[in-house]
Amino acid sequence: MSHKTLFIKRLARYPESGPYDQLHFQRGVNVLVGPPNTGKTQWLRMLDYLWGDPGSPEQAFDEDLAEKYERIEALVEIGGEEFLLERRWKEKGGRTKVYINGEAVGTDEFSSRFLSLLDLPLVHFPSGNPYASRKWPLLSWRELYRHIYRRQDSWSDLAARQPEGTQHACLLYFLGIAEHVYSETYSEVVNLNKQLGAIETTKEQFAKLLQRVSQELIDAENLGLNLTGGSIDAAQAQLKEERDRLTAEREDVLRSAREQVPWDGAAEVDRLSKRWEDVQVARQQLADQQQQAEQRLHELQAYAQSVADELGRMQRAQAAGSVLADLRATHCPVCDRAVNPRDTPAGHCYMCKQPDESPLDEEASRQRVEFEFAQLQAEAEEADGLVRYAEEEVAAHQRQARRLREEFEEVAASLRPIQRATAAIVPPELSRIDNQMGRLHERERQLERLRSVLGLRQELIEETERLQTQRDELERELERRVATVDFEEAANELANGMNFYLKGEVARANPDAWTQERVNVLLRERGFTINVGEKSWRKLGGTMSLFFLVAYNYALLRLSPWAPYRYPGLLILDMPAKFEDTQMTRDEREQFVVEPFVRLRKQAPTHEFQVLVTGRSFFGLQDAHRIELDTIWT
Repeated sequence: MSHKTLFIKRLARYPESGPYDQLHFQRGVNVLVGPPNTGKTQWLRMLDYLWGDPGSPEQAFDEDLAEKYERIEALVEIGGEEFLLERRWKEKGGRTKVYINGEAVGTDEFSSRFLSLLDLPLVHFPSGNPYASRKWPLLSWRELYRHIYRRQDSWSDLAARQPEGTQHACLLYFLGIAEHVYSETYSEVVNLNKQLGAIETTKEQFAKLLQRVSQELIDAENLGLNLTGGSIDAAQAQLKEERDRLTAEREDVLRSAREQVPWDGAAEVDRLSKRWEDVQVARQQLADQQQQAEQRLHELQAYAQSVADELGRMQRAQAAGSVLADLRATHCPVCDRAVNPRDTPAGHCYMCKQPDESPLDEEASRQRVEFEFAQLQAEAEEADGLVRYAEEEVAAHQRQARRLREEFEEVAASLRPIQRATAAIVPPELSRIDNQMGRLHERERQLERLRSVLGLRQELIEETERLQTQRDELERELERRVATVDFEEAANELANGMNFYLKGEVARANPDAWTQERVNVLLRERGFTINVGEKSWRKLGGTMSLFFLVAYNYALLRLSPWAPYRYPGLLILDMPAKFEDTQMTRDEREQFVVEPFVRLRKQAPTHEFQVLVTGRSFFGLQDAHRIELDTIWT
């Protein structure tokens, strides 16, 4: 057996005051008997709450019981080792905790801890769509426990209020194949498919946006169906031809305008224009030099300030040393009596009277301090000199900047009359040509940006190819692993156990009880089907459904001692309040439903398991531990 078996030895609940209630259980079949309203169901619901229920105790069992009792505990045995589990809902912070041997564990952590105690693997499974963005949840003990504990109100499904996908995962888990189906490889394949889907979406959005933007820059005949490097080259060649044409046209317009101007001051215009350009370049260079000089000045000022601060600290320390040097201890620190240095021999401590082996060289200390002080003074003078030099450099740059600004204004004033005179004769075609050339230049720059963006698209394509290659390799590995899983054998084992119960054990007690055909189980990697004959089991009537569901639990329990199955050997049945079958008394129905579990224990005494069943009386049931409840709660 690849896991440990779980037994409940004792269940107790404690009120705030007064005696506590407890139930003792044994291996094999345990029946809780008593008339209605004796608390059988509430005991089991409190036990259910003990297994890490994250809700409130009022919702889990009953408000009156939650008010009366303050905690519940169970002594369980796992693989021969005892553990004490507790819930203390009236203790501060205790509602969200399960106590394992006194250690507080959060209800969200309890599942993984408890599965580890049972030597059961932790398996994550896809809840719903495996390719959804959410993380795969852990197949928790709470989900598995729904197949172990059949509540009084959960006789309509394999596990009440549990999605079919989770039921499928639980079934695979109990049959020992969940870790092969929901493997790390499967999870990696799903994650890679998610990444590929996200990249494909990004590529589509990217392509649409790129296509829409490029249509404004590239003619339709050059664009084609997709934007490519070739289409950008063609568009740039077309823009170059247009720019060359406009340049030639502009030169023609300027030549024609110069021929119409009766003024021979072109040389003066060229001289002033050259001077204007030189002044502009000089001003820009000076601005860069001035910025560097100001930055250097700030750094030197900070350095000089730090040296000055250190020098000030040294001066204060030197002054304090001269004041404190002559201070001597006048009283003994032990007895507080006065001491007289004159009564002490030379070379001895006047306090402890012991020889002074390392007399203090005050002169050497003074010289070291003076040397450090002199060094700091020299650094301070040097820093001040550097600051003054940097200040002069900044001032010189400022003077030169004022001179260049004045020269720039002088050149601009000389050019202004010429500009006004020239503007009157400049043809309007020149402005049109300049505007067109500006637009062409901007389109050329945008095309270069589009070319760089194309590189991003190529990166997406390469990333897609890399992920697809990785996914294909993992899918081949996953196919090899899943191919080793025998779904048919696992399904047959479950079906054989159910048919053994229905066609063998139940028919032995009453041949007319089960009137349906054999159960067939079809187990797949992504789902399962359970039919009775050719029809789904969900079409069974009330009593037939009850027999069917007990057979399901019986089949799982029957597989519990064998590898690779992972059922922990515990079953709890809270029988429904009513039976629809009218041919047998309630006691007879309860008894023949449970007797197969008793016979299973007797036929295989080494098969360790535990069954807890509620009922009215189980009168005449042999070889079962009987727990009678007779107090009727009102």
